[in-house]
Amino acid sequence: RQLYLGGAIGIYNGDITRLFEDIAEVGPHQLKATPTFWNKIYTEFQAEFKERTLHLSKKAADIQPLFSFEADQPSSTNASSSETASQTNAEPSSPPQRLTKREKAQIKQAIREGLLKEYRDMLGGRAERVVTGGAPTSKEVMDWMWDLFSGRVAESYGTTESGGITTRGEFVSG
Repeated sequence: RQLYLGGAIGIYNGDITRLFEDIAEVGPHQLKATPTFWNKIYTEFQAEFKERTLHLSKKAADIQPLFSFEADQPSSTNASSSETASQTNAEPSSPPQRLTKREKAQIKQAIREGLLKEYRDMLGGRAERVVTGGAPTSKEVMDWMWDLFSGRVAESYGTTESGGITTRGEFVSG
């Protein structure tokens, strides 16, 4: 039925180093994989997130250029060279402040949202249904998958012969 309605089938080319290129090229509407696959991607996501948020222990003045487009703007051409030189050598009026917990949380959330979008795109950017199955998937990975795919995730495992008997870690009564 899927092919009749214009669907396509993508087949893994055998080169594990190009798996995500293959997935991005196909842009699947459905992704089905075992927890091992999702655990690997989740681990990579967490490592990338940690790398991108390491700078948050620095002072706010050191972080500001990372989040401001104004930092790259040329200085005003109306200021005289002597004024510019005196401003450059001037001592700051107060020491740089550390980021508040709220500011750090906002920055981390923005970084996480951007990274989630990168991973959605890496996985084709069109997934309408995602299934993990064959074995239980950890709550941590399932929660991440729900964030990644806006809740369009099903977990199915149990009896292969009759279909899945669990969803989102809960047994489904029939």
